[in-house]
Amino acid sequence: MNADWQADQLERHFTLSAPERALLGNKSGATRLGFALLLKSFQLEGHFPDYAGSVPERVVQFIAAQCGVSALLLEQLDWQGRSARLHRAEVREYLGSAPFRTRDEPALVEWLAAHATDFDPSSESLKHAGLTHLRSLRVEAPGVDRLGRLVREAVRKREAQFVRESAGLLSVDTRLALDALVATDLSAGEDGLQPVLFAARSELAVLKDDAGAIKVATVIEQLEKLRQLRALGLPSAWFSGVPPTMIAQYRRRASSEAPSELRRRPIETRLTLLACLCWQRTFEITDSLVELLIHIAHRIGTHAENRVEAELLRQLRRVAGKGKLLYKLAKAARGTPDGTVEAVIYPVVPANVLDDLIRETKAEGSFECNVQLVTRNSYGHHYRRVVPLLLEALEFKSNNDRHRSVMRALELLKKHRERKSPTFPSDEDVPLEGIVQDDWHDLVLDEKENGRVNRIAFEMCVLDTLRDRVRWESWAKRSRPRFYAITCGSSRCSARFTRG
Repeated sequence: MNADWQADQLERHFTLSAPERALLGNKSGATRLGFALLLKSFQLEGHFPDYAGSVPERVVQFIAAQCGVSALLLEQLDWQGRSARLHRAEVREYLGSAPFRTRDEPALVEWLAAHATDFDPSSESLKHAGLTHLRSLRVEAPGVDRLGRLVREAVRKREAQFVRESAGLLSVDTRLALDALVATDLSAGEDGLQPVLFAARSELAVLKDDAGAIKVATVIEQLEKLRQLRALGLPSAWFSGVPPTMIAQYRRRASSEAPSELRRRPIETRLTLLACLCWQRTFEITDSLVELLIHIAHRIGTHAENRVEAELLRQLRRVAGKGKLLYKLAKAARGTPDGTVEAVIYPVVPANVLDDLIRETKAEGSFECNVQLVTRNSYGHHYRRVVPLLLEALEFKSNNDRHRSVMRALELLKKHRERKSPTFPSDEDVPLEGIVQDDWHDLVLDEKENGRVNRIAFEMCVLDTLRDRVRWESWAKRSRPRFYAITCGSSRCSARFTRG
């Protein structure tokens, strides 16, 4: 029972009504106090207190005052004696409740097993749900130890049922594929007859590895993992109906065990552990691919800026005092307007300084253009070969009209991914608004192709816009995401995006 009670809470939960006062009858002294405590405690919690210390002192004082007796009489009560048992029976009869008997245990275990949302044998939420259920049936709750034992039994039963049902839904091919994940060269020597010194890593260990550095090879590795996981043919309908906490618990168990330990488990348990791990890894790898897609777009732009800047700094020497040089140049020209450049200008500002000024001014004006060119070339020569693979493996969805142009652009990229021409067909409606920034128009609209849309430049703009939209919707404080990625063929959305 809660130990901290405020005055309004005491009045609400422990005030004796007129019929309850009448029920006290001719009881007096410690008997009167004990009966009142049993009555109000049972009404509140659905079971009787086991000993005097289980009732908070403030509750005892509040009820004693109503009974007109001293709270010190609590020390005289025998909570397990004959009078206490008679009082409990009288309270049950008054409230229309029945005691919890041995024959009630199987039904309670069945109910608890059906309502278990995880495999925690000490789950307080499941205990509370069981107590609420018994109260609705007007059955007295069992003691703490007895209830704990029944909860543990229910959790074991629910877990066994989960394992049987999960393994039973797996096809023969899926079973063989899951077992192959934990096969290593070491498994051949587990009988102790032929030990292997250097065992190869299992396929499961590879699937559990996180994504590495942001590069083309990492994307290809993650895509291969996703392809392998989808090829397992896990029953999505079953896992979608199972509480996520149960799947997460089995996923953690499978992650923490070595392949040799998993091989020693009963076949149904092993298959269920592996299936839960692979089911969650499918979504985790999907999340990592979305992250890689976002970081690739960012990395291309950042790398291009650094590369152009480094090249300019290598070729360029900053000219100091440009304002003062311009003043000298203007004064000399105005002072001798009919003189030659060699005779009038060069003595004031040498030719090599003028060359530096020209290069610096020219470089400042072309920096953004150079960055765009390097960005497009970097994407076209390196990252472009994996972006179509990413867009094929991921399906983006949105219920926001703001992202309609991005969705159209993604559909367009998928439609023409096999096209060899550097531009889109002239009759294709290419969405430019909201995708192509003003400073990219000259690169996107190819002058050499009569203003047709350059595919490489447009894809780079789509990738950059997609990055901004996904990041913005992920950080926005909303009740649910409105722009997200899901794995193809699945109705469950990727878990990386915040729900607000």
